[in-house]
Amino acid sequence: MKVLFVFHTGRVSGAERSAMELMRRLPSTGMVYAACPDGDLAVRLQGMGIETFAIPEAAPSRRLHWWRTPVDVLSLCRAGARLRRIARTTRPDVVHATSLRAGVISAAIPRRLHAALVVDIRDALPPGRAARVVKAITVRRAAAFIANSAWTREAFGPLPTRARMVVVHPPVDLNRFAAGSRAIGRRAVGVPDDRPLLGIVGQITPWKGHDDALRILAQVREQVPDAELLIVGTAVFAGSGDSLDSASFSNSLPGLARRLGIADAVQMLGSREDVPNLMAALDCLLVPSWAEPFGRVVLEGIAAGVPVVATARGGPAELAHVGASLTLLPPRDPDGWAPVIASMLAPGPQASLPVADLAAMQPEAAVERITRLYDALLKCGAR
Repeated sequence: MKVLFVFHTGRVSGAERSAMELMRRLPSTGMVYAACPDGDLAVRLQGMGIETFAIPEAAPSRRLHWWRTPVDVLSLCRAGARLRRIARTTRPDVVHATSLRAGVISAAIPRRLHAALVVDIRDALPPGRAARVVKAITVRRAAAFIANSAWTREAFGPLPTRARMVVVHPPVDLNRFAAGSRAIGRRAVGVPDDRPLLGIVGQITPWKGHDDALRILAQVREQVPDAELLIVGTAVFAGSGDSLDSASFSNSLPGLARRLGIADAVQMLGSREDVPNLMAALDCLLVPSWAEPFGRVVLEGIAAGVPVVATARGGPAELAHVGASLTLLPPRDPDGWAPVIASMLAPGPQASLPVADLAAMQPEAAVERITRLYDALLKCGAR
């Protein structure tokens, strides 16, 4: 079986990491190709030994705009035209679009090439005409969708009867995070072992709630004065097509920390390769997103043996069965989060964390379900 993975971006965030975990574990009897814009992602894929083809960057705006939308449409058309040529060369049995944007690009592959199109749904579409257009294009062309959580599936809405929808939690290399070292992580950031340490890990963008994490820390320090916070990540998708203005949001965080009087207790570490060690160094991992489609960082924190306090809106609620180290709270409520976290950090004996039940969350389970979907589509001729 030949599978062509399509990415709309050349940058690496959670969605791209999940796709790479899948690609790494697909049966060796098949052939795997990738199409993505130039960037860090292409370098990593080539390092995995995957033949990678370049396509133009195509990052459409989240809403229709009088001049931006024509530019976006042109970039999508250019990417689609290039992908058609790649598909004619590789002749894939399955085209796996790793996002809805990639699904729009992949819809340009003609049906006469007989490739089954599978589209990942990793986010809830925002309201508006642009989102409706994206959904209409992908629903018309795709043979199947893979939602990363039941919450994302519900947010996407109904499908026509011809398209399949399955919910598969993305593959995460849990062993990598279970092997993290608290001592090494603490040394890397210069924080003594006995100092309470919070952390937020992931791309910096408004809906991830980094500003709420700062407000939580400010309140926690009223009860635990020496508590500190690590911010691990960057504004990955900052640029002209980012309607959320993640770059400006990221730049505003140091100023907010100063106004809250906690600047000396916050480290913004940027993108790091030693995340498992940094995760293990924490006393509590914060995931204060407004709505988290899946929350692979939640699973990573549980695997690292760290208490996790996460948003109750979205995919994290579906991970509650994995381990009792996960606490779910309503998002956008620093006043409600702070006392819960302060109690976790208070001096005195702390209850040991229960052993997490990660067997069903190992990446092999996700890979098996997705390969079964590929086989089912090919057997029924859903191309």
